Amino acid sequence: MNNIDPSKSKLIPYYSHYLSEEEMKLYVQYFSQDLPAAFRVNKHGKSDAFQANMQQLLETYFRSRLEDQTQMEKLPHVPGGYLFIPSRIQLRSNEKLNKIHKFLVVANEGGLVTRQEFVSMLPPLFLNCSKGEKVLDMCAAPGSKTSQLMEQVGMTGLVVANDLELTRCHVLMHGVISQPCPQLIITNLDASKYPKLTVFDKILCDVPCSGDGTLRKAKEIWNKWSNAGSLCLFEIQLKVLIRGLQLLKVGGEICYSTCSLNVIENEAVVKTVLEKFGASIEVIDCSGKFEGIKRADGLRTWDIGGLNGEFYKNYEEIEAVQDETYRKRFNKAMFPTQDAGIQEQLTKSMRFYPWLNNSGGFYVCMIKKVAELPQDDLADSLNANAMNYEKLNENTEFCMNFSKSMPLQPLKKIKKQEVVAALQEKFHFRYFFEEGDLNDILPNCAQRELQDMEATRVYLLNKEAQKILYCSENAYLTYHIVQAGCGGFERHTGIINQDKLSYRVETPMNFLLNNTDFVMHISYKLFLRVVRAGLNGDDESIRFQDQENIEQFGEDIEHLKTMQLHQMYLLKVKSEGLNEEDTIKVKAINELNISSWLGGTSLGFHIKRKQRNALWCLLMNEDIHEIVVSGEAKRKAAYRERRKNDKNGKDAGSKDDKSEQQDVQEEKNE
Repeated sequence: MNNIDPSKSKLIPYYSHYLSEEEMKLYVQYFSQDLPAAFRVNKHGKSDAFQANMQQLLETYFRSRLEDQTQMEKLPHVPGGYLFIPSRIQLRSNEKLNKIHKFLVVANEGGLVTRQEFVSMLPPLFLNCSKGEKVLDMCAAPGSKTSQLMEQVGMTGLVVANDLELTRCHVLMHGVISQPCPQLIITNLDASKYPKLTVFDKILCDVPCSGDGTLRKAKEIWNKWSNAGSLCLFEIQLKVLIRGLQLLKVGGEICYSTCSLNVIENEAVVKTVLEKFGASIEVIDCSGKFEGIKRADGLRTWDIGGLNGEFYKNYEEIEAVQDETYRKRFNKAMFPTQDAGIQEQLTKSMRFYPWLNNSGGFYVCMIKKVAELPQDDLADSLNANAMNYEKLNENTEFCMNFSKSMPLQPLKKIKKQEVVAALQEKFHFRYFFEEGDLNDILPNCAQRELQDMEATRVYLLNKEAQKILYCSENAYLTYHIVQAGCGGFERHTGIINQDKLSYRVETPMNFLLNNTDFVMHISYKLFLRVVRAGLNGDDESIRFQDQENIEQFGEDIEHLKTMQLHQMYLLKVKSEGLNEEDTIKVKAINELNISSWLGGTSLGFHIKRKQRNALWCLLMNEDIHEIVVSGEAKRKAAYRERRKNDKNGKDAGSKDDKSEQQDVQEEKNE
């Protein structure tokens, strides 16, 4: 947006009241700059060694395309995390850097990496969930933090990801669909009335906020910002945090966070729960954790800003205002406390200013629940609201209306046990997510409730997710369950399988084939040949009878012919005889859990087009192939080209604004 002048923004006088003169110079300097691009390696279901190997491959790839090696740096304490000093806008606009941008887009959509703002990675990092824990993400979309939580709890834990807006739940689903997620439940509920599904070990409470910490990627906030947003959000944020504390087990931890630097949305909310619940909760001192990540202490005391640049030191000054409508905008609880103990606890919360880590602005406060919460009027009313909300959801008419809004049929326990029998007969799984769970997982698969239709897709849920989905007959409506677990098996519809129930493992769950005898070992040379097939729209498999293939891969082909044909296999690439560089590549490949289809006369891999291209370019150190650029990206590129050539200044200007808004929205969705 070309008409933005930070010096005229209401943000400048507002934050000048809280920050020193030197800090305000840094505030304007950093928030006026574009946000650096950041990403992290997806590790879910993979080993630390995989992450190290993939990092080495990515560093080689990116550094060979950077003239200035200081433009890329590792993020401190973020496993597999990297920061590009050039912003996303610079990555797109610079001809050389655009190659990196294209690769990141494709690698993100292919599931190799997750593009995510650095400060967005911090709440899950400080929450530090353990394997097997039950975690609630109260306001989860678009899902990058949810993805981190799933990595932390592993396949045997539970992550319940919630969002109030159904459309954002779909964004969330899209954000995690490339990962194995049998531990995931996605719900569409009001977080302040969230039902007591279970008692959670950890909770992420990343509440809706005014977003003034996102100025570097949402520059329209400079012009649009008003303190009215924070004044309105305070009570909503407070209710969500209190409800989170109610759902947390004693001894559990909750992370309260916002992408705002406004004290009304941060310390004021935390101060209020500390006053309400006293010794039953305490702020955790994180000063000794992740010391490489710079942060500032939370504020002890503050004034509350009004709508016209004025500030109030206490609620008595608000009561003196004549305008009753104006007075109602303020809550007495917003104002600071004189309790020295609470003030000291507030300093243990963390402020992440953009100049500290070259990031966006963020606030994080870790709270531990050390005892059951005492009685409190607001907390009691929230508890009652949650119970009423649950009963309302069970109302037949309400359920019918909600069903109409659901784009997908509800998930129910699989009806035909012959499907379960067919799956076990085909693959002979030894276990799924942990030893001894075979009889718990397979008979309790789910399917979409489609009348008079076979289960074309079978969903896998771990034991904790099953407890949620199957806790009652209509749990999917009572708790507005949009998604439970993930697609595990997809039915074959080919001629060979037309007379029997036959399924293949879906790509994110390929790792399950490690627990079967269907593992295929091939040479690295053959692997590259099959990956290359289909890059330019050709047949994505290779034919055994082709003379060229016989000459190059005769030994591999003869071995494959001895295996059971018309069967799915997990792919393992042999590393014997390879140099050190290729050995690292093979180790990374083998943990990607790529599956293959061995036909009667051909071999093909189940790799999505974008992952195939990203993988090929990474292994061969090539620029991304044009075929992988999405239709939407091509439309945007064509639109920009038309805009560039447009001779009408007015029309071109309006298009510029629209395009920048699209770019900003794209960055927000990260």
